[in-house]
Amino acid sequence: MRANAQGHIALIYAEKLHLEEALRVLNGIDQRANNDRFVSDLVTMVFRSEYDHQTQFNTLSLLANIQEAFQRDKTAANIAVLIAELGNIPKALELIAAIQAYPVVQDDALVRVTASLLEAGDAKQAERVALTVESDSYQSAALLAIVDFYAQESQFEDAECVSNRILDTSYQISSLLRIAIAKEDWNEADGANVYWIKAQQLANRLGDQHRKWVLHDISLARLQAGHSHESCDFAFDISERLDSFEIEFDRNNVLNDMIKVSAEAGLIAYAEELLAYHSNEFGYDLGVHLIINSLIDAKEFSEAARIAKITIDELQRMEHYMAIGSALSRDGQYTEALELQDNIESTFPRTRDSLLRNIARDLVFANMPEDAESIILRMNNMSDDFHLLGDIASAYIAQNNESDADRLLLMLEHMAKEVDNELQTALILLDITRLRAMMGQFAKAGVLASGIAQEQYRARAFANIALSL
Repeated sequence: MRANAQGHIALIYAEKLHLEEALRVLNGIDQRANNDRFVSDLVTMVFRSEYDHQTQFNTLSLLANIQEAFQRDKTAANIAVLIAELGNIPKALELIAAIQAYPVVQDDALVRVTASLLEAGDAKQAERVALTVESDSYQSAALLAIVDFYAQESQFEDAECVSNRILDTSYQISSLLRIAIAKEDWNEADGANVYWIKAQQLANRLGDQHRKWVLHDISLARLQAGHSHESCDFAFDISERLDSFEIEFDRNNVLNDMIKVSAEAGLIAYAEELLAYHSNEFGYDLGVHLIINSLIDAKEFSEAARIAKITIDELQRMEHYMAIGSALSRDGQYTEALELQDNIESTFPRTRDSLLRNIARDLVFANMPEDAESIILRMNNMSDDFHLLGDIASAYIAQNNESDADRLLLMLEHMAKEVDNELQTALILLDITRLRAMMGQFAKAGVLASGIAQEQYRARAFANIALSL
């Protein structure tokens, strides 16, 4: 317990840039206690804080005090990445090279340094670092990121050169797909086709179990590029492709992957076609949900409402209408959002209330408290919405409309009396007290505060009054 407290005190000193005090406390910890975590956290904090570089590098000697080898290597790796982010690549690589006990930690650090270099725009240096990674899978992941960088910059010769160095076939196929998609984005469809074909040829060399997943990745990449029918010809043999996945869970996931990517690429009609291949209601409705989400993101609200109609499960269909209406409201289309409540059956009052609540909240944020109030009064059950009523009252106060604010606060006081829950009553009264104090009605606020049963909330209520004085 004592060692734990000392460790935390040392970290507080270090955070406040009092390194000498931090080290004094850390050195005073009983040697029998394992303080590896605190040494690790302290050194990391020094590199994350505003210490000068010399002080930072001096603390590296503390790493030798970490007893557990994995913790020591992991800390060194994390520090190396931070040093790389500071731009001192030689020092970062020197620190990584000293990692001996766990090669996987060393490889992971090199991959992270590669990512840091790419973020800084230094792809050539990133390439040199990536090629020093021992593990094929780690090196392939690092090289894939470099291919992606070159492809996005339309440096396709460099991208292909790095792709050819990738040893792991799956990663190499992924790199070819990244180049193909980038070429499509740069309106080089003919050039992209070369890479689609190369990826397909590599996939065909794989074993059956591996090949089906890689072919699926190729299909998704082609869909992402906007190709609905060319994706490995799956428009014509999709049943056979899906049948290669014996487990229904895998089959549904594969199909919904295609539906999601198709919808995100704007291929809505094709995504709808794919829904027909679902073998159960749950998978079908999940596919519908994915299409609707993509349409909401694209602000295609009318189209989303059309798709919502084909949802099989009634509750899920009502939830979709609620989500679309809420998105319309966030977009400032309050009238259109309200119209969608008519699609929500009266047998789903909670879902309807959720939509109305979201619209009212958006109207409060838009400083339209009168409209928000008119919406919330349509709700079937307002018992849990005292905070929202308080927000509306607060908006009235901000507009110097104290009469409407006072009317709402009286409504809240009535709610507090009706609620059969001591905690909720306390929370409502706490909210009213704060708002009464904001209006300068300190006597009324004091009476309300005195009526709060729980001591902690009563104290908070009086504190709110004091802050408003």
